[in-house]
Amino acid sequence: MEAVPVSVVAGILDTIRNRVLNFVLDIESENPKAGEAIVSEHPVPPEKVEQIFHTHIYGNVGNVAAGSHAFFQNASINVLQNDFKSLAEFVRSIGGADEDCNELQKAIQADGQPTGKSFGKKVAGWLGGMVTKAAQGMLKVSEDVAAKVISEKLKQYYGV
Repeated sequence: MEAVPVSVVAGILDTIRNRVLNFVLDIESENPKAGEAIVSEHPVPPEKVEQIFHTHIYGNVGNVAAGSHAFFQNASINVLQNDFKSLAEFVRSIGGADEDCNELQKAIQADGQPTGKSFGKKVAGWLGGMVTKAAQGMLKVSEDVAAKVISEKLKQYYGV
């Protein structure tokens, strides 16, 4: 079992709170009396609510099939075992900077090969920092996606 740093959980909760707040504020800007409406009324058209919801709750999405149903899209970058170049390419693909790649490389060198199912202390700290960046909108992925996808790519790199 892999431990989740407190900073990751705090970042996720902060992002959830901010997205819900922005969603509510946008609904209110559409109709200031929306919160006082009777349950059976639609003070804001459902189509507009859906648009606002997708903007705030899903967040930064690179490709969207607007108005589509039963649509799935998948893209991936393969990270090869012990090939830092492919790992750095992945980090850049999600909006990471060269400095993020340099910090990761130093963390990997400092920690060495992970023992068990957990990353080393420096790599785990780097991962927490990237999730925080995602929560702040500094990456092309949301914080929950960042935590999962970056962890998976690190596992591919380590071959675990």
